Amino acid sequence: MKVERKLFDYARFYHVWYGWIDMTRPTAEQFQQHFSEGIPAYKVQLNVEHDHHLGKFGNVVGLNVKDDGLYAEFDLTDEGTELFDKERFEYTSIEYSDWYTDPRNASEVKNVLLGVALTNNPANPFAGKLFSDKSDGRKSKILNFSEGQCIEKGDGTKMEYKELYENMKKELSDAKKELGETKTKLAETQKELNETKAAKETTETELTETKTKLSESEKIVKKLSNDVETQNIQVWETAQINAGILPTTVKKFSEKMRTEGFEKTKAFAEGVLQTVGKVDLSQQTGGEDGQENPNNGVQLSDIAKKAQADAARFNGGE
Repeated sequence: MKVERKLFDYARFYHVWYGWIDMTRPTAEQFQQHFSEGIPAYKVQLNVEHDHHLGKFGNVVGLNVKDDGLYAEFDLTDEGTELFDKERFEYTSIEYSDWYTDPRNASEVKNVLLGVALTNNPANPFAGKLFSDKSDGRKSKILNFSEGQCIEKGDGTKMEYKELYENMKKELSDAKKELGETKTKLAETQKELNETKAAKETTETELTETKTKLSESEKIVKKLSNDVETQNIQVWETAQINAGILPTTVKKFSEKMRTEGFEKTKAFAEGVLQTVGKVDLSQQTGGEDGQENPNNGVQLSDIAKKAQADAARFNGGE
């Protein structure tokens, strides 16, 4: 069954929790506009005494703004029809949000009808009556938008509802503008943050690659240095042997050079070798007692023996 009933008169009343509340024609028009726009996303339902656990007793299928108040069209369930037929409840009581955030897009709108309850104890003394043929002695003061009715402000001055409505529209527009600017700034900040993060990651990658290249370069330099060191020692060995120094003596010094460094050891080794005599390797072929000499078949002279002894001391007393 479909019925139409008034939700409220255009009036001002006091609520112990919320203070003064104004149900004006502009308020009703906002309820109607948002309802027609599908806000909220769910069906606006009829319940009993604001108790949603009992289920619905109908749906609100339309809102009509009239001269004496806001009306709702209800499509009642069988249980809802029974409640109306038996006249168990006398009044309507709206459930609404004065600032509603739509969860579908986070937009904010003012005055959205969320539900309607059947009740016998409405908080609004000018709530709609379900059965107009019954009088309860109430005196409703109609605040018609077109008649220039006024609202009394806290400082004792008065403001026309039209002016109040226009002010509220401007405040809403300004708030939406500020919200848009804030969202833009937030998006810009997030973009800068992402760019900074990307630049940091790029820098870290480049740093890692540079460290890797540096490590590889150090390895190459070290290898080249070792190769040069080995080559220098080999050249030095050949030069000393060609100069008449026994190979075993030269070897003692070159081993020291490999462990302590060519340049560090060279001057000292050559200083020691200058104090020993030279051996003509081409004129010496055998060792003492008919034994093969470890010095490439060279018979050691007293001077050569002294050179070997000096080399032994140079290598730590070997």
